[in-house]
Amino acid sequence: MHIKIIPEKNNRDFKIVKNNETIIQVIKPKWYSSKASFFFNNKSYVIKKNSFWSLDHQIYQSGIYKGRIIHSWSGNNSISICKHKKEINRYTMSVEKPKGWFKSDTKYIILNKEGKVILSIQYAYKKWKGVYNAELDDSDNLHYEILVYAYLIIQWKQQAASAGATMPMGVY
Repeated sequence: MHIKIIPEKNNRDFKIVKNNETIIQVIKPKWYSSKASFFFNNKSYVIKKNSFWSLDHQIYQSGIYKGRIIHSWSGNNSISICKHKKEINRYTMSVEKPKGWFKSDTKYIILNKEGKVILSIQYAYKKWKGVYNAELDDSDNLHYEILVYAYLIIQWKQQAASAGATMPMGVY
């Protein structure tokens, strides 16, 4: 199933659209904050850092701890989903870049702990802006949540790359 991710407000906020219908709209309330929130399946979600110096982001579902987005200095990112503060699933991100020095198309793939692809996000730079298309299995609503977390990771990676650094402290 093809899903579009449409960035808004200088790539700060974004929405996930399927068949011209907005499914999820993610809002970042302040330009300097890494906090993001969205509403999905009658539940509110908040993604935020514990402190300015931490790399990881905590995920809260209706005020209850749901998991975290894990960043490492080596550039590997993963998403840990927890239940009762115990990890039940971990998703990792892999990146496929095109061959050639002037190509911008990139494919981001999210794998579950068995190594099965659950979703992919295709990025292309067209007409002076980034275009994001996602493919995922619609059987599980958790995949839409993972899509939001994966896109946030992509945004952070692109911010770090545009800043000319591998992983600056202020971006995360």
